[in-house]
Amino acid sequence: MPGPESYNTVRYLKAKTAVDDDALNGRVYDALAQGITEMGDKPLRVIELGAGVGSTFRRLFERGLLSGGEYVMVDLDSESLAEAERVVGETVGSNSGAAPSVDYVAQDAVTYLQEQAEAGRLADVIIGQALVDLLNVAEFLEAAANALRPGGLLYLPITFDGETVFEPTVNTVLNGHVINSYHGTMDDRRTPNGLATGGSKAGRALLEEIPRAGLETAAAGSSSWVVYPQDGGYPEDVTYFLHHIINFVWEALNHNSVVFNAGLEEWVAGRHLQIEQGELIYMAHQLDVLARKPG
Repeated sequence: MPGPESYNTVRYLKAKTAVDDDALNGRVYDALAQGITEMGDKPLRVIELGAGVGSTFRRLFERGLLSGGEYVMVDLDSESLAEAERVVGETVGSNSGAAPSVDYVAQDAVTYLQEQAEAGRLADVIIGQALVDLLNVAEFLEAAANALRPGGLLYLPITFDGETVFEPTVNTVLNGHVINSYHGTMDDRRTPNGLATGGSKAGRALLEEIPRAGLETAAAGSSSWVVYPQDGGYPEDVTYFLHHIINFVWEALNHNSVVFNAGLEEWVAGRHLQIEQGELIYMAHQLDVLARKPG
Protein backbone atom coordinates (compact mmCIF):
# COMPACT_ATOMS: atom_id res chain seq x y z
CA MET A 1 0.00 0.00 0.00
CA PRO A 2 1.43 3.45 -0.88
CA GLY A 3 2.49 5.85 1.86
CA PRO A 4 5.20 5.90 4.56
CA GLU A 5 6.49 2.59 5.89
CA SER A 6 5.76 3.66 9.47
CA TYR A 7 3.91 6.38 11.35
CA ASN A 8 5.02 8.37 14.37
CA THR A 9 2.91 10.57 16.67
CA VAL A 10 5.60 13.18 17.27
CA ARG A 11 6.28 13.56 13.56
CA TYR A 12 2.54 13.90 12.88
CA LEU A 13 2.12 16.59 15.54
CA LYS A 14 5.09 18.52 14.18
CA ALA A 15 3.80 18.14 10.61
CA LYS A 16 0.34 19.45 11.42
CA THR A 17 1.68 22.63 13.04
CA ALA A 18 1.72 24.45 9.71
CA VAL A 19 -1.82 23.22 8.92
CA ASP A 20 -3.02 24.45 12.33
CA ASP A 21 -1.29 27.80 11.79
CA ASP A 22 -3.36 28.32 8.64
CA ALA A 23 -6.57 27.11 10.29
CA LEU A 24 -6.60 28.88 13.66
CA ASN A 25 -9.33 31.50 13.85
CA GLY A 26 -7.65 34.90 14.10
CA ARG A 27 -10.61 36.63 15.76
CA VAL A 28 -10.82 34.05 18.53
CA TYR A 29 -7.04 34.09 18.97
CA ASP A 30 -7.08 37.87 19.25
CA ALA A 31 -9.83 37.63 21.88
CA LEU A 32 -7.60 35.24 23.85
CA ALA A 33 -4.67 37.64 23.54
CA GLN A 34 -6.82 40.56 24.65
CA GLY A 35 -8.11 38.59 27.62
CA ILE A 36 -4.59 37.69 28.71
CA THR A 37 -3.46 41.30 28.31
CA GLU A 38 -6.37 42.50 30.46
CA MET A 39 -5.16 40.27 33.29
CA GLY A 40 -2.32 42.75 33.73
CA ASP A 41 1.28 42.16 34.69
CA LYS A 42 0.68 39.57 37.39
CA PRO A 43 2.36 36.16 36.86
CA LEU A 44 -0.12 33.86 35.17
CA ARG A 45 -0.69 30.17 35.64
CA VAL A 46 -1.46 28.52 32.29
CA ILE A 47 -2.43 24.86 31.92
CA GLU A 48 -2.30 23.31 28.47
CA LEU A 49 -4.03 19.94 28.12
CA GLY A 50 -3.06 17.60 25.31
CA ALA A 51 -0.03 19.83 24.90
CA GLY A 52 1.59 17.69 22.20
CA VAL A 53 4.94 18.97 20.98
CA GLY A 54 4.77 22.53 22.32
CA SER A 55 3.41 24.37 19.27
CA THR A 56 0.85 26.38 21.25
CA PHE A 57 3.47 27.48 23.78
CA ARG A 58 5.66 28.72 20.93
CA ARG A 59 2.79 30.69 19.34
CA LEU A 60 1.87 32.38 22.63
CA PHE A 61 5.46 33.09 23.63
CA GLU A 62 6.44 34.55 20.28
CA ARG A 63 3.41 36.85 20.46
CA GLY A 64 4.63 38.11 23.84
CA LEU A 65 1.74 36.66 25.86
CA LEU A 66 3.94 34.55 28.16
CA SER A 67 6.42 36.70 30.03
CA GLY A 68 6.55 34.98 33.41
CA GLY A 69 4.49 32.87 35.77
CA GLU A 70 3.93 29.16 35.27
CA TYR A 71 3.04 27.08 32.20
CA VAL A 72 2.04 23.44 32.71
CA MET A 73 1.99 21.03 29.77
CA VAL A 74 -0.18 17.97 30.32
CA ASP A 75 -0.19 15.05 27.89
CA LEU A 76 -0.50 11.28 28.12
CA ASP A 77 2.30 10.76 25.57
CA SER A 78 5.74 11.06 27.16
CA GLU A 79 7.50 11.19 23.77
CA SER A 80 5.45 14.23 22.78
CA LEU A 81 6.28 15.91 26.08
CA ALA A 82 9.98 15.25 25.51
CA GLU A 83 9.74 16.98 22.14
CA ALA A 84 7.77 19.81 23.74
CA GLU A 85 10.56 20.32 26.25
CA ARG A 86 13.03 20.61 23.36
CA VAL A 87 10.75 23.11 21.57
CA VAL A 88 10.36 25.21 24.72
CA GLY A 89 14.12 25.30 25.24
CA GLU A 90 14.67 26.34 21.64
CA THR A 91 11.91 28.96 21.75
CA VAL A 92 12.92 30.54 25.03
CA GLY A 93 16.63 30.32 24.25
CA SER A 94 16.24 32.36 21.08
CA ASN A 95 14.48 35.18 22.94
CA SER A 96 16.00 37.51 25.52
CA GLY A 97 12.68 38.30 27.23
CA ALA A 98 11.30 36.85 30.45
CA ALA A 99 9.80 33.38 30.21
CA PRO A 100 7.49 31.33 32.43
CA SER A 101 8.66 28.28 34.28
CA VAL A 102 7.43 25.19 32.44
CA ASP A 103 6.36 21.88 33.96
CA TYR A 104 5.66 18.67 32.04
CA VAL A 105 3.02 16.27 33.37
CA ALA A 106 2.13 12.88 31.85
CA GLN A 107 -1.46 12.51 33.02
CA ASP A 108 -5.08 12.36 31.96
CA ALA A 109 -6.47 15.85 31.32
CA VAL A 110 -9.67 15.65 33.38
CA THR A 111 -7.98 13.94 36.31
CA TYR A 112 -5.27 16.61 36.37
CA LEU A 113 -7.84 19.42 36.42
CA GLN A 114 -9.81 17.74 39.19
CA GLU A 115 -6.68 17.35 41.30
CA GLN A 116 -5.68 20.98 40.73
CA ALA A 117 -9.13 22.23 41.77
CA GLU A 118 -9.09 20.09 44.92
CA ALA A 119 -5.64 21.44 45.80
CA GLY A 120 -6.69 25.04 45.16
CA ARG A 121 -4.05 25.44 42.43
CA LEU A 122 -6.28 27.35 40.05
CA ALA A 123 -5.33 28.51 36.55
CA ASP A 124 -5.72 31.85 34.83
CA VAL A 125 -5.85 30.18 31.41
CA ILE A 126 -6.63 26.60 30.40
CA ILE A 127 -5.93 25.48 26.82
CA GLY A 128 -7.00 22.29 25.07
CA GLN A 129 -6.31 22.07 21.33
CA ALA A 130 -7.87 19.26 19.27
CA LEU A 131 -8.90 17.61 22.52
CA VAL A 132 -12.61 17.86 23.32
CA ASP A 133 -13.68 15.17 20.84
CA LEU A 134 -11.72 12.70 23.02
CA LEU A 135 -13.36 13.75 26.31
CA ASN A 136 -16.84 13.80 27.76
CA VAL A 137 -17.79 17.42 27.14
CA ALA A 138 -19.86 18.03 30.29
CA GLU A 139 -17.36 16.28 32.58
CA PHE A 140 -14.46 18.18 31.05
CA LEU A 141 -16.14 21.59 31.25
CA GLU A 142 -17.10 21.03 34.88
CA ALA A 143 -13.49 20.14 35.71
CA ALA A 144 -12.17 23.12 33.75
CA ALA A 145 -14.61 25.54 35.39
CA ASN A 146 -13.60 24.31 38.84
CA ALA A 147 -9.89 24.64 37.98
CA LEU A 148 -10.17 28.23 36.67
CA ARG A 149 -9.89 31.39 38.72
CA PRO A 150 -12.83 33.82 38.46
CA GLY A 151 -12.25 35.76 35.25
CA GLY A 152 -10.10 32.93 33.87
CA LEU A 153 -10.12 31.86 30.22
CA LEU A 154 -10.69 28.48 28.58
CA TYR A 155 -9.30 28.31 25.03
CA LEU A 156 -10.30 25.29 22.94
CA PRO A 157 -9.07 25.60 19.35
CA ILE A 158 -9.21 23.02 16.52
CA THR A 159 -12.26 21.21 17.95
CA PHE A 160 -13.62 18.80 15.33
CA ASP A 161 -17.22 19.34 14.32
CA GLY A 162 -18.83 16.96 11.97
CA GLU A 163 -17.42 17.14 8.46
CA THR A 164 -14.54 15.44 6.66
CA VAL A 165 -13.92 15.90 2.94
CA PHE A 166 -11.54 14.04 0.62
CA GLU A 167 -11.53 14.95 -3.07
CA PRO A 168 -11.45 13.99 -5.88
CA THR A 169 -13.77 11.04 -5.38
CA VAL A 170 -13.82 8.04 -7.71
CA ASN A 171 -16.51 5.97 -5.98
CA THR A 172 -19.05 8.26 -4.28
CA VAL A 173 -20.93 5.45 -2.52
CA LEU A 174 -17.76 3.90 -1.10
CA ASN A 175 -16.37 7.29 -0.09
CA GLY A 176 -19.55 8.19 1.79
CA HIS A 177 -19.57 4.81 3.52
CA VAL A 178 -15.96 5.20 4.63
CA ILE A 179 -16.42 8.74 5.98
CA ASN A 180 -19.68 7.97 7.78
CA SER A 181 -18.12 4.88 9.35
CA TYR A 182 -15.04 6.87 10.34
CA HIS A 183 -17.20 9.46 12.09
CA GLY A 184 -19.06 6.59 13.71
CA THR A 185 -15.85 5.35 15.34
CA MET A 186 -15.46 8.81 16.90
CA ASP A 187 -19.00 8.65 18.26
CA ASP A 188 -18.42 5.15 19.66
CA ARG A 189 -15.44 6.24 21.77
CA ARG A 190 -15.82 6.21 25.54
CA THR A 191 -13.80 7.77 28.33
CA PRO A 192 -12.04 5.47 30.85
CA ASN A 193 -15.09 5.79 33.13
CA GLY A 194 -17.48 4.82 30.32
CA LEU A 195 -18.89 8.22 29.33
CA ALA A 196 -19.50 9.21 25.71
CA THR A 197 -16.89 11.54 24.25
CA GLY A 198 -17.56 14.68 22.23
CA GLY A 199 -16.98 12.57 19.14
CA SER A 200 -17.66 13.83 15.65
CA LYS A 201 -19.80 16.78 16.78
CA ALA A 202 -17.66 17.99 19.66
CA GLY A 203 -17.62 21.63 18.52
CA ARG A 204 -21.37 22.19 18.63
CA ALA A 205 -21.63 20.15 21.86
CA LEU A 206 -19.06 22.47 23.39
CA LEU A 207 -21.08 25.58 22.54
CA GLU A 208 -24.20 23.98 23.99
CA GLU A 209 -22.58 22.81 27.23
CA ILE A 210 -20.50 25.89 28.12
CA PRO A 211 -23.40 27.80 29.79
CA ARG A 212 -24.42 24.68 31.69
CA ALA A 213 -20.95 24.56 33.22
CA GLY A 214 -21.32 28.12 34.51
CA LEU A 215 -19.04 29.59 31.84
CA GLU A 216 -19.63 32.26 29.20
CA THR A 217 -18.75 31.95 25.52
CA ALA A 218 -16.43 34.88 24.80
CA ALA A 219 -15.68 34.09 21.16
CA ALA A 220 -16.13 31.29 18.65
CA GLY A 221 -15.36 30.74 14.98
CA SER A 222 -14.39 28.29 12.28
CA SER A 223 -10.88 26.83 12.18
CA SER A 224 -11.22 24.27 9.42
CA TRP A 225 -8.25 22.47 7.96
CA VAL A 226 -8.10 23.09 4.20
CA VAL A 227 -5.21 21.34 2.48
CA TYR A 228 -4.86 21.39 -1.30
CA PRO A 229 -2.04 20.84 -3.78
CA GLN A 230 0.04 23.81 -4.86
CA ASP A 231 2.51 23.69 -7.74
CA GLY A 232 1.71 20.01 -8.20
CA GLY A 233 2.30 18.91 -4.61
CA TYR A 234 2.59 19.82 -0.96
CA PRO A 235 5.40 20.83 1.39
CA GLU A 236 7.16 17.72 2.71
CA ASP A 237 5.69 17.92 6.21
CA VAL A 238 2.19 18.44 4.84
CA THR A 239 2.60 15.39 2.60
CA TYR A 240 3.38 13.31 5.68
CA PHE A 241 0.44 14.89 7.54
CA LEU A 242 -1.95 13.82 4.77
CA HIS A 243 -0.61 10.27 4.69
CA HIS A 244 -1.03 10.09 8.46
CA ILE A 245 -4.67 11.26 8.22
CA ILE A 246 -5.43 8.49 5.73
CA ASN A 247 -3.70 6.04 8.07
CA PHE A 248 -5.99 7.23 10.89
CA VAL A 249 -8.95 6.18 8.73
CA TRP A 250 -7.31 2.83 7.98
CA GLU A 251 -6.55 2.10 11.63
CA ALA A 252 -10.05 3.08 12.71
CA LEU A 253 -11.85 0.93 10.15
CA ASN A 254 -9.66 -2.00 9.05
CA HIS A 255 -11.22 -4.29 11.69
CA ASN A 256 -14.72 -3.40 10.51
CA SER A 257 -15.54 -6.31 8.19
CA VAL A 258 -18.47 -4.50 6.55
CA VAL A 259 -16.40 -1.47 5.54
CA PHE A 260 -13.37 -3.60 4.68
CA ASN A 261 -15.40 -5.81 2.36
CA ALA A 262 -16.99 -2.73 0.77
CA GLY A 263 -13.57 -1.65 -0.49
CA LEU A 264 -11.70 0.08 2.34
CA GLU A 265 -8.30 -1.16 1.22
CA GLU A 266 -8.92 0.13 -2.31
CA TRP A 267 -10.08 3.50 -0.92
CA VAL A 268 -7.02 3.90 1.34
CA ALA A 269 -4.56 2.91 -1.41
CA GLY A 270 -6.22 5.33 -3.81
CA ARG A 271 -6.02 8.22 -1.36
CA HIS A 272 -2.33 7.57 -0.61
CA LEU A 273 -1.68 7.52 -4.36
CA GLN A 274 -3.52 10.84 -4.80
CA ILE A 275 -1.23 12.37 -2.17
CA GLU A 276 1.90 11.10 -3.90
CA GLN A 277 0.62 12.45 -7.21
CA GLY A 278 -0.24 15.84 -5.69
CA GLU A 279 -3.99 15.53 -6.28
CA LEU A 280 -5.70 15.11 -2.89
CA ILE A 281 -7.81 17.88 -1.37
CA TYR A 282 -8.54 17.41 2.33
CA MET A 283 -10.86 19.44 4.56
CA ALA A 284 -12.01 18.97 8.14
CA HIS A 285 -14.52 21.31 9.76
CA GLN A 286 -13.48 22.53 13.20
CA LEU A 287 -14.28 25.29 15.69
CA ASP A 288 -12.17 27.51 17.92
CA VAL A 289 -13.95 28.41 21.16
CA LEU A 290 -12.96 30.81 23.95
CA ALA A 291 -14.91 30.70 27.22
CA ARG A 292 -14.63 32.83 30.35
CA LYS A 293 -15.41 32.07 33.97
CA PRO A 294 -17.49 34.92 35.42
CA GLY A 295 -16.00 36.96 38.25
